Amino acid sequence: MGGCNNIAVAVSYGPVVVHRLGVVMQKRIVSSLAVCAISFFLLFATNASAQFCCYTYVSNLASGNEVPPLDTGMGGLGVTVVTFNDDGTSSALVIESAYDNATPITASHIHIGDATVAGPVICPLAGPEFTNPVIGTCNFTVDQTNALLNGGLYLNVHTQMNPSGEIRDQLNFVQ
Repeated sequence: MGGCNNIAVAVSYGPVVVHRLGVVMQKRIVSSLAVCAISFFLLFATNASAQFCCYTYVSNLASGNEVPPLDTGMGGLGVTVVTFNDDGTSSALVIESAYDNATPITASHIHIGDATVAGPVICPLAGPEFTNPVIGTCNFTVDQTNALLNGGLYLNVHTQMNPSGEIRDQLNFVQ
């Protein structure tokens, strides 16, 4: 419980073009979001305890959000779709893309903690085999789900230059 089950999706991606503010994304990324959303529903539709589907959270990943803040050219975008279960737990599909990184990415995780702290990893998404975009799933415990609902989970991308994290943002509820 509370771990992460990575799913393999065989999709070919060209170079990812993202506006510095994460506003404009290439059509391939939007298409991959649709493929992943369908995969998410196929994976979790058989879960009899799933009662409240589906809520979207967005993370505008920036180096200035790190603790302490950094000033690098790297940025990124994360989209997390969450299903809340009637037992208080939740399941999430996470899609993340990073750009403008001058140093190799070494890991990507979801951490527990508010925007002012560096908290522990609760769901590893990718290691040194980082591909763009990262697609993974997480199963959150009751406590982790409560943290999510209170703005206490964040997405973090780690690099060789900044092994404790180069870009991050909270999982911000959208709809």
